[in-house]
Amino acid sequence: MDIQLIGIANIIAISLLITLIIWRKNITLSIIFASGIIIRILTSVLQDKYKLFPYDWDEKAFYSTAQTMYEYFVGRMRVYSPMENINSVTSYGGFLGGIFYFFGNTTIVARLSNAFFGSLIILAVNRLAVNIGVSKDRALYVSAIIAFTPSYIVYSSLIMRDMIIWILLIIIVIQWVKTIKYNNYFNFIIGLVVAIILIPFRKQYVLILALFAMVVFMIVWFRKDIKYSNVRINSIKYLSITCLLIITVMISYQLLILEISRWGNNEIMEYFVSQLAWRAQGGSAYLTTLEYTSIFDIILYTPLKFVHFAFGPFLWTSSSPLVLLSAIESLIGTYFFVYLLLNYKHVLKMDLKNKSIIIFITLFAITGLIMSATIDSNYGTAMRHRMIFMPLIFVVALLLKDKINYKIATGNKYAH
Repeated sequence: MDIQLIGIANIIAISLLITLIIWRKNITLSIIFASGIIIRILTSVLQDKYKLFPYDWDEKAFYSTAQTMYEYFVGRMRVYSPMENINSVTSYGGFLGGIFYFFGNTTIVARLSNAFFGSLIILAVNRLAVNIGVSKDRALYVSAIIAFTPSYIVYSSLIMRDMIIWILLIIIVIQWVKTIKYNNYFNFIIGLVVAIILIPFRKQYVLILALFAMVVFMIVWFRKDIKYSNVRINSIKYLSITCLLIITVMISYQLLILEISRWGNNEIMEYFVSQLAWRAQGGSAYLTTLEYTSIFDIILYTPLKFVHFAFGPFLWTSSSPLVLLSAIESLIGTYFFVYLLLNYKHVLKMDLKNKSIIIFITLFAITGLIMSATIDSNYGTAMRHRMIFMPLIFVVALLLKDKINYKIATGNKYAH
């Protein structure tokens, strides 16, 4: 039998096995997962046959690199090593080349692997929601949003790195939430390892991952009561936290300089100007007349860029049926974000541990959105980049919805 058919059968069989395992624990979640992956598989097949969505350049870049990596893995390419230049294309190409080694080196295998990882996100976000205290019934809402949102389905069918980045990022957040919740450094280390794996796929995330890794570490370390011969010496704790903060700032700055130099730029402003021009290309570009001339401009325009990045395209700017569909879809994120802002005061009434978790998730999501918003100027790219962070907003908003409903139902001042 052809290795491609075996590979496709294996991907479908693994998906079916996961569905059966979930069925024993949560029938509704298993139905959502199964429906989500079936839709993604069908979309992948249609995209492979008819090229419904115009991402030819990106798909060709990743697929050709994956083919090269596959040739390298099977020993047909012995002189040139594609791993000599590690970037997002070679990293995802290497990952995809590894999948080709086991499942066959065709475009449909590449698409189905993304459909599979895109479906795993349905389960991962559900797990995150339950872990932070969202009711199981309400956690199914966010699973359904991930499963049936059109853009999430489309990007799951493309030969691009977004799905693997998304699932890795959710795993990191889950592990670091567990670290804060249980004071468990083992979960912190797991999250750190996954972060190191994620960075080559999208090096722009190295800053946010380094920053929040230190934040999580300091939160847990701050809770520890350091004693020597039954005498508290917490001054050592505060000194170490101060040193870690300084080290974090220094490392973050060096990583920023490294990212800038990777694009052939020597200064921060040069990087932002070149990225803004590059990402403003395409038919769905926005704020095309905006220019950065100083750091002050970046700060000044960030709120406007954030609104377009996180909530665009808008109904009143829709110029085609496809853009109109995207605008309607964007209303989901707008609703959850506004609900979160209007009800965030309830977070302040939680106990310190739960408050720390919710603030961590919220800041992580908003920081990720802001960092991407400053340079993105195209709705197509914005939808790909924001979908990775927006579900974090969803789960926090749903948790607040649960808390508010409980308060109304019981008449309690607040329930932790």
